Amino acid sequence: MEKDYSLNETQAVVACLEDAVVFKAAILELLDLPELTISLISLGFISEAAMFIVESYDCLKIIAPDKAAIFDSTLVDELRIMRHRAKLLESRKDINEVIEVLLEIEKNETKRYREERMRGLSFIFKLIQPDMGLTKLDGKIITSTHSTIYFLSPNMQFSSEYMKDLGEKVAIYIRKLSDLASSKKSVNIIDGKFLKNEKYKVFDIKSKNIIKRSSFQSNNNRYARALLLILTRLNYTKLVTSNLLDSDSHALLRTKFINTFHAVSSLKTLQAIIRKEGSLALENDFFKEVCSEENAKWISKQSSLRNFLTHYLLDEKQLKRMKPDFNREDAIYTLGGEVAIDEIIRRLDFAIENITANIEKFFNLKQDTFQFNIIEI
Repeated sequence: MEKDYSLNETQAVVACLEDAVVFKAAILELLDLPELTISLISLGFISEAAMFIVESYDCLKIIAPDKAAIFDSTLVDELRIMRHRAKLLESRKDINEVIEVLLEIEKNETKRYREERMRGLSFIFKLIQPDMGLTKLDGKIITSTHSTIYFLSPNMQFSSEYMKDLGEKVAIYIRKLSDLASSKKSVNIIDGKFLKNEKYKVFDIKSKNIIKRSSFQSNNNRYARALLLILTRLNYTKLVTSNLLDSDSHALLRTKFINTFHAVSSLKTLQAIIRKEGSLALENDFFKEVCSEENAKWISKQSSLRNFLTHYLLDEKQLKRMKPDFNREDAIYTLGGEVAIDEIIRRLDFAIENITANIEKFFNLKQDTFQFNIIEI
């Protein structure tokens, strides 16, 4: 006999299944794109899906172990580090550790590029050899080699065989969970026009060529790497995730909110560190523009909503705020301070646009930046 769930637990199960249906539709849409497009954006989508897979599994393992038992826990363990990467840089310790990881990635990528591309060539070519690949969609940087490796974990194998196997296992998990949904919620399938090849450009550059473009004073320039992580995550959310997940779904709201909440938290932490170390007017102006903007300020205060959207379950304090027979939409409305979902989405979109535009301005990044480094695709 199936367990008689409490309302809180029932809503959590329903939410996990509904999100799986939306992610399944996104994967089908992704697989219908040209092969080159898939190769450019699939790794980023795996790291986005990791949060959903780990949290849905952990939730079901607590309240519906019969459902969780059908899944491979080794996949969840494999993806868990990606799930934790979503927090980005929310303490000084985190930021320093992340920067050290990024520096190590730079060193390893320099070695890899050198071995693969410079065999037999003069050491002079080392002066111009790249150590970073960038992908632009519609003129915006959506991934870099460094951000992709960071979000997937530097300890991961990056062979094409391994990544294909991982992608297939992610798809199997999502399909299995989606198939448990008793009533398939109507999902809008995106036609994929915005994700076609013609809007993509791929560049090979030296990482220092983008780091030195930042408006940080020299003793703060190491933090430029942290800003680039935030930029790629939010641009990917805005231009890829939002064009794969159903625009009317809670799955997209959830993913977008979590990414934006942690981006704002990370920026506030960076602001505090740089102020303490002594900041210039340009640095102060940048952080004021991104951290003091009203939508970003509102998002940063919504930790209760973030916790619910992340973990699916309400804690006892949150549960007491709910009306009888609440559903997921009611919980979002209540925990968001009685702000309608359409308004929450508007605030998220404004904050994402404002943050990415100001980071691009801070680095003087334009559509034609690095144009000479383009790789024909």
